[in-house]
Amino acid sequence: TTNIKILYTSDSDLLAAFRYLKVNPSRQIALSYLINANLMQKHDINSILTFDYWPNVMGIVAVNLITD
Repeated sequence: TTNIKILYTSDSDLLAAFRYLKVNPSRQIALSYLINANLMQKHDINSILTFDYWPNVMGIVAVNLITD
């Protein structure tokens, strides 16, 4: 069986991302990564399978499909 979750953002997710940027001003990270990490944290998802670079924000671990 597969557990596929479709996550939708809310205003609180955007606010959480902006708070993270405010507390960590020297961290260069895309807003989309922060919002996704916040959603994953809220829904108890601790890893992501991706082809792209993932910055391991908020303790989320990336499982890379492509190795260098």
